[in-house]
Amino acid sequence: MNYKDELEKMFNSVYNCEGKCQCFSECSKGMENGAEINCNKLKVGKNYDNSQHIKIMFVGKEDTGKAELTEPAKISNASNPHYIGTFHTLAYLLDKISGEDFENENNINKEYLKQYDYLYSEFCLTNYFKCAFKESLESHNHDVSINKSMEKNCPKILTEEIRILKPNIIIMQGKFTTAAFWGSRIGTLKNICKHKKTLYHFKSKNQFDISVDKYEYLDTNENLYIIWGYHPCAHGRKWYTSLPNFREAIDIVKKDIMM
Repeated sequence: MNYKDELEKMFNSVYNCEGKCQCFSECSKGMENGAEINCNKLKVGKNYDNSQHIKIMFVGKEDTGKAELTEPAKISNASNPHYIGTFHTLAYLLDKISGEDFENENNINKEYLKQYDYLYSEFCLTNYFKCAFKESLESHNHDVSINKSMEKNCPKILTEEIRILKPNIIIMQGKFTTAAFWGSRIGTLKNICKHKKTLYHFKSKNQFDISVDKYEYLDTNENLYIIWGYHPCAHGRKWYTSLPNFREAIDIVKKDIMM
């Protein structure tokens, strides 16, 4: 069974015919009726498992997309600053731009990155929270609420996505994860891999902390590197100040993979 078949099998067990997760009724309690936004599935590029490069998964906080398995978008078709920042990181991970170009904030724009449009098929993009609820019926889609039920249930689905896709590197784009995912006692991640060591930790004055943890998959003994980063367009322009440290974290992972 290839990963697409296995993902669809997993999704069929998780989502109903209306595209709602099996935990939807629990997670929607306390939310304003009618304020829910579609549950969403991850996006996997057709060349994601190409043996010629590392397998990369980006994990955002939440999305307002539909419950369908698709590919990421081309950067030429994108307008979301988050996605542009994601593509910029992807280009450096795959050695398409130099470290100096990566640290240059002027390169984090659609026009510059369009030369790497073809990379849309080379990676996977998913979200930590699998549903999104607007704060109220009048709220914009980007004004969303998270509750304790989502914090408990969503990591189970994400862990299954990781188990099936076996990324070599995961980029966590924010400080939204909880012990339900990474905890040594209750976390779902421990069911598929074991923690080996922390390779890097940077404590930022602007709260853009960055760290790298090395894990090992229990079933294949292959390494998994998780870079715990920040939202690629958070808090105005302040996050640009941490680009050198983000580059350092990525370089440590690249070096360890080559060893």
